[in-house]
Amino acid sequence: MRVLIGIPVHPELGVSPLFVRFLNQALSTLASNGIQVDYLFMTTPSIETARESIANALLDGGYDKLIFLDSDVILDAGALLFMLITDSPIACCPYMTKRGGLSVYYITSDGTGGFKQVPLTIDMFSPQFTPVDACGLGAVAVDSDVFRKMKSPYFLFSFNEKTRQYISEDVYFFLRVKNELKIQPLSLNPNACRAVHLVSPTIGIDTTGKLIYFTL
Repeated sequence: MRVLIGIPVHPELGVSPLFVRFLNQALSTLASNGIQVDYLFMTTPSIETARESIANALLDGGYDKLIFLDSDVILDAGALLFMLITDSPIACCPYMTKRGGLSVYYITSDGTGGFKQVPLTIDMFSPQFTPVDACGLGAVAVDSDVFRKMKSPYFLFSFNEKTRQYISEDVYFFLRVKNELKIQPLSLNPNACRAVHLVSPTIGIDTTGKLIYFTL
């Protein structure tokens, strides 16, 4: 299996040393399990442009899988293996979003032609894998065939004039996955991921909302 790890980077924020340490662990873990892996940092002014460029690099390079990792999300390196071997073409690790709540959702109609994101509660007692409609792209594995079956752009930040809704690039992607490909992603149990969303170079928040302090 050939895997590309794609890492969008905000030009003003850069990359935390904690993330670099995690990435090195992840590369070592995947390689020791016989997975050929490359990584690509992509710095652009907009997140959707970075994700689009990474998806194109995936297809141009002939990789089997893409792992998106945001440069402010770290997790257990072994969780990447679980994301790669699920039965679904898309698997993710939940993490705490900056606005609160886990990064996993159901997407339902709001009755006006628009949609609602319904956050899920996944805890240590949940199954190993939970079907979801959408998840944050900060820690997600996607089969390359998902992109091959869709027309670009895959990621787009847009505004629906009819429903007066802003659509982020991750919701845009998962709405297309749901409607065009009829794929339901799987979310790993938070215990398997132990994801932490960094809010500073040495402080993060785990999936229970607890602050985690690191030393560099």
